[in-house]
Amino acid sequence: MPPALLPPAPAAPPASAAPPSRRRLVAVGALGAVGVLGLVAVAAHPVAAQPPAPASAPADPGATTVPGPTSSTTTTVPLRPVLPVPILTPPLDLSVDVELTDGRDAEGLVRGPSDALAEVPLESDGSAYEAALEARGAIESELAGATDRITAAQERLATLAAGQESLDAAVRRSVLRVAKLTRIRDRAAAELRSLGVRRYVDDPTERELAGPLTDPRTVVEDAHESFLAVEAVGRGRRGLAAAQRALDEALERSARTGQQVRDVEAETRTTQAALKVAIRDRDRAAAALPPARREVRRARAATVVAGSDLPLVALDAYWRAAARMAEERPSCRIEWWLLAAVGRSESNHGRIFGGAPDPSGRVTVPIAGLPLDGTRGTRFIGDTDGGRFDGDPFVDRAVGTMQFIPGTWRRWQRDGSGDGINDPQNIYDGALTAAVYLCNSGPLDVEEGLRRAVFAYNRSNAYVDLVLARGRTYAALAVPATPRRSG
Repeated sequence: MPPALLPPAPAAPPASAAPPSRRRLVAVGALGAVGVLGLVAVAAHPVAAQPPAPASAPADPGATTVPGPTSSTTTTVPLRPVLPVPILTPPLDLSVDVELTDGRDAEGLVRGPSDALAEVPLESDGSAYEAALEARGAIESELAGATDRITAAQERLATLAAGQESLDAAVRRSVLRVAKLTRIRDRAAAELRSLGVRRYVDDPTERELAGPLTDPRTVVEDAHESFLAVEAVGRGRRGLAAAQRALDEALERSARTGQQVRDVEAETRTTQAALKVAIRDRDRAAAALPPARREVRRARAATVVAGSDLPLVALDAYWRAAARMAEERPSCRIEWWLLAAVGRSESNHGRIFGGAPDPSGRVTVPIAGLPLDGTRGTRFIGDTDGGRFDGDPFVDRAVGTMQFIPGTWRRWQRDGSGDGINDPQNIYDGALTAAVYLCNSGPLDVEEGLRRAVFAYNRSNAYVDLVLARGRTYAALAVPATPRRSG
């Protein structure tokens, strides 16, 4: 709601008017090891049985009056969720891994801390965040390694395929060459056999002489013919030997090529098997990475800021609320640390009953205070919401991380998480609503303004001192200042 449309503060109610809806909690002690305050919810219904407002309490039309912290009417009773508290916001599906811009998804819903808080130091020793980072890093390394193995296997298979094509061509050439040389060898062998037969049949030394060797020409011709026959046989034998050597070399080369083909086929099978394993490892790591990233986001949001008790998700809620008010109402000049101090004092940043805000800001254990039924130091406030916010259809209870009673919540409620629902159980909604409420008291850049606003939140000077002391401690943390506009 733009500042100009905010409803004006109502006039101070007369004694007979309907009870204001803003509850007040008086811090009266420490609760548990984390030092959560024992809180007493008190109401503002002005009945005769209740003490009047302290004379020193300044008039504030939007606030209630409470007895002082040492009043005999207060008791040290911690908040207890006696009744089931309604859930206004449907559970956000945090199992879906989404891209975030400044901690918001594409629909504008807050799912993680603002980018402005990326450098805020967090407690790390032995934290779930550190373990989640380590687990995510291991999965990312596995994914990167599997991806590299896939790339290497695919490149090797491409090389082997190219080599296989070359070897196939060599095999085809080898087969043709062996066939050709075999034919040459066989032809040479056949010719040699033919020469041997002719030589035996036609050898002049085997012929019977018809008469005495008295013709010299006949003797010379027969000798020459015999010499030629011998030479022909010799050439035939040499040709056959050469053809056989060529064939043997071709067969040996073909055998080497065949072995290379078998080697390539074996390496291809091995590489294909390695590729399947790498793809399986990659797919397993890819499936495990989104949950690991979500766990890092969840663990980071739950991790406390170094040197404090402030979970990062709570810091983000307060920081975003202050930044939002700097845009909508720059004259207010509210700081995140003031909201953090109020949130710590009201619900220990949403952790008072053992729950905690999830990365979307929604508390895992809804928070409701004591029934404002006039007992245990409270003032009576009858039901104003039909149990919609506090689950109690008889009397009101303070609800949510910033402990608003239902009537006050209905007046000032804002949506800080971006889900379109004003939910007091969401720390983003609660922080922004508290910021609007506090800014209603005027500028908060001076001590007087701070004290006036915190007193309006809970009319107890002890509460004011406690909140401002905590605020100064938070202000010293290494947190970026919220952006400011003149106004």
